[in-house]
Order: sequence, then structure tokens, then C-alpha cells
Amino acid sequence: MTTPFETQPVAIIDRTELVAKVAVLKKDGYRLVQVCATTLAEAFDITYSFDRNYQFTSLRLNVPRKDAVVPSITGEYFV
Repeated sequence: MTTPFETQPVAIIDRTELVAKVAVLKKDGYRLVQVCATTLAEAFDITYSFDRNYQFTSLRLNVPRKDAVVPSITGEYFV
């Protein structure tokens, strides 16, 4: 038995784009699946993963440690 691989796009975005892009995904019927943060030497990689009809897509931010402020998506998904 073989398992087909699906494409799971990851868009690298600036944190200033985050809330607007999340709003579009929600409007298009995507649900928030997970938020994952990884510590790098000088920054944090933060990945927001979404699903619609078993198709995943993700948004990724690279945030410098010295300025580690990220806009909240709470207003989009948890109101």
C-alpha cells in the first residue's frame, strides 16, 4: 500500500500581514489547526497551520528575538 503525498504550502509572510491573511483564510472556510514556535539563534519561527477539507496550508513568520512582538489572531478565531 502506498500513501499519496499532498502538497502543504507554507507562505512566508511578514508579521504585518498576519491578521489580514488569517482573516482571508477564515472567510474561505479554513479552521485553525495549530500554532508552533521554534527558537532559532537570533529569531523565532512561528507557523500557523490551517485546514479545509483535509488540505493543509500554513503561514510562517520569522520574528527577531530583540523585537518579539506578534499581532494576535484572537479577534479572527476566538470571538
